[in-house]
Amino acid sequence: MAGSDARVDLETRKILADLKAVVDSLDVPMLLIGARARILMFDSQYGQGRATRDWDLAVKVDNWSRYETLVTQMTASKTARFRKTNVVHKFIHLGTGLEVDIIPFGDISGDRQEITWSDGDRMSVLGLQEAFSNARIEKVEEIEIRVLGYPALVGLKILAWHERGEDKDLADIVHVLRNYEDDERVIEELYTEIQASKLEFEIAAPTLLGRDIQAIFQERTLEKIREILLRLIEQQNRYFPQFISKISDRDDWDEEFEQLVSRFQALQYGINHLLSS
Repeated sequence: MAGSDARVDLETRKILADLKAVVDSLDVPMLLIGARARILMFDSQYGQGRATRDWDLAVKVDNWSRYETLVTQMTASKTARFRKTNVVHKFIHLGTGLEVDIIPFGDISGDRQEITWSDGDRMSVLGLQEAFSNARIEKVEEIEIRVLGYPALVGLKILAWHERGEDKDLADIVHVLRNYEDDERVIEELYTEIQASKLEFEIAAPTLLGRDIQAIFQERTLEKIREILLRLIEQQNRYFPQFISKISDRDDWDEEFEQLVSRFQALQYGINHLLSS
């Protein structure tokens, strides 16, 4: 079922319309991922995070021939609205100049959930199928597009950070963990843990995200997410200081740092503890 009709700027409408025209003409399922999905699904409700002008999308295809047909339709047909770049999966939208990254997943990735590009680069697409299956349809000024929910977004961002090592992926995770809240669900679902002092009410909401992530992804994907999350927490002094205010005094800095660590631990708690059947 489609969500509410979102209002967007003209640039966004142009690029969405052109992307939809291409994938719909070929009947290729498309999923909006990355920071644009965060902006559309999370920031509109919980507050603005890291800005971006780039677009990240995943397309479900069976083989490379199907992906190349999509690329040809985008860049070399009579109705081409994109051009290629030096990176095989990145394109420039002619109408806006914005960069679009299009990643294939599905049968094309095989059992290893990995793709190998024509230049020899390998890329993991672990988790994309589960995220696709749990995505929702959003209407953006009458344009229907499949978009990640924020639990799947956090899961994929953890995997992306491990794959690419880019601070922007970790920044998006931090933004969601700091701003997500749902007091009603916290009380309904986590009352026992809070009463037993296993969780603090003020920072318990990420545990809900962890539970949702556990419900979305298969065990193989969850094992990788758990492994990466453990690394982040164990090496907190390496990865988290960049997200703490530099103008805080020492006591405030320490408190902000500990709260951030606690939110990651709350997320870990939700992912690690088995859901009741």
